[in-house]
Amino acid sequence: MKTPITQKDLEKLSQLELELYAGNLRAFKGEDIKKRAILLNLPVKVEVTAGRGICDDTLYEICLKLRGKHKTFSDLRIKATDYCLQYFRYKIEWNLLSVLFDGIYAGEPEDLLNYRRGEGEIFYPIKGLGRKIADILYLIPN
Repeated sequence: MKTPITQKDLEKLSQLELELYAGNLRAFKGEDIKKRAILLNLPVKVEVTAGRGICDDTLYEICLKLRGKHKTFSDLRIKATDYCLQYFRYKIEWNLLSVLFDGIYAGEPEDLLNYRRGEGEIFYPIKGLGRKIADILYLIPN
């Protein structure tokens, strides 16, 4: 990998993802665009690090189903979205997990952004909003 990516980068890029989701289409610039493109296509492994009870039980169960290896980060995000759609079918608040570059968090992405900023409306208040449920490990190919 020509562009080294640190834990600090993962945290910054995760925050930019939330801003992008909330409508800031210019959130990513320069090197961040390149790093995002690399991460989206890397294989990953999900490890649930939080204990049961930290968040809504359904969200926790979804994270348990996401444990293990995934072909790419993008595939993981799609699978998480599919599970949310299955579990929360016919509900407006279906997108209650934020799959970010530094982990999987409880909360709809815009709610998570507002929670982190300490301002703005929380549209879907849930148990464990903002809590990290799982780590995402990047499996760098040789």
